[in-house]
Amino acid sequence: MKHKDINFVTSNRSKVTVLQRLLAPYSFDVRQYNAALIEPQANSVQEVATSKAEQALKLVHGPVVVEDSGFYIDELSAST
Repeated sequence: MKHKDINFVTSNRSKVTVLQRLLAPYSFDVRQYNAALIEPQANSVQEVATSKAEQALKLVHGPVVVEDSGFYIDELSAST
């Protein structure tokens, strides 16, 4: 089976190692593209990940992966 290359745009080597293990059975070669992407302040993880993916595509011409997670505390944004 032909290997497919994918670039994981992150400065976190541990994240790359995890993704390499997860995708190895599917013939993906995960390569780290070490870049610090600008992380906008947004109301959803989807907005942040979309922004990071758009930035990554400008740096890497080919398949890219970015990762983001978050948690929200509703009480901190509630008006009093």
